[in-house]
Amino acid sequence: MNKKIEVHIVDRSDMLLPTFPKKVQEVVKEKIYKSNVILHLNEEVKEIKDTQLITKKGLTLDYDLILWAGGPVSNQMYKDAGMSVDEKGYMVVNQFLQNIDFEYIFGAGDCISIQNFSQMKKVGVYAIKEAPYLWRNILNYFYCKSLESYTPQN
Repeated sequence: MNKKIEVHIVDRSDMLLPTFPKKVQEVVKEKIYKSNVILHLNEEVKEIKDTQLITKKGLTLDYDLILWAGGPVSNQMYKDAGMSVDEKGYMVVNQFLQNIDFEYIFGAGDCISIQNFSQMKKVGVYAIKEAPYLWRNILNYFYCKSLESYTPQN
C-alpha cells in the first residue's frame, strides 16, 4: 500500500518550544520544516472523533494515528472521549500503558494514572522509564505481538 504520510504538529503556543533557548527553537524549527512536517502553532485541539481532529479555530485534520503529548496536566478530553479517569482526571492505563477502555490507546508520563499505582507522583523520571515500554508496546500492538508489562520503580 502506497499511502502518503503526513505529519502535523498542533500546539497551542504561538512559538515552538517556548521554554527552550532561542537557538534550540531555531534548530528544531528548521529541522521540522526540512522534514516536511506541517506545524500548526497557536491552535488548540477542541475535539477528536472517528478519524478527525478538530481545533478550536476550526482546522480539521484527518488522521490514522495520533500521538498526544499533553504535558503534566489532566485533560477533560479523556473523560469526554469516554475513557476512565482517576479522581484528578488523569487517564487510567493498565500495566502495559494501555488505556483500560480502549486497547488501541496508550499513554505514559504525567498524563496518566497506572492501575494499582495511583500513588505515583507526576515527575519526569517515570515518563523516561516508561518511554521504552510505551514504544515497544505500540509496535507490538500493531504487529499483534505480546505486550510488555511495566512496573514503576520505588
